[in-house]
Amino acid sequence: MVKLIDRCNNVSAMATGFSKEKIIEYINETEKYVYPLMQKAKTKYTKYSNQIFLIKYHMTSVVSTLKHQFVL
Repeated sequence: MVKLIDRCNNVSAMATGFSKEKIIEYINETEKYVYPLMQKAKTKYTKYSNQIFLIKYHMTSVVSTLKHQFVL
């Protein structure tokens, strides 16, 4: 959970401190590794399912906005 919350915080703040290249890299890494990790965690740790849903919802919203901004 701590790692997911940390990633969520980093995704939220990346637009203000990351270069365009780093944002693109971070988005790709998040989609490739973090989203599947969250899905597995929701299944394995069902008592945290709601929290993981909210973290993923927030990250997905930010990532979608930035992807649209950078036309990825």
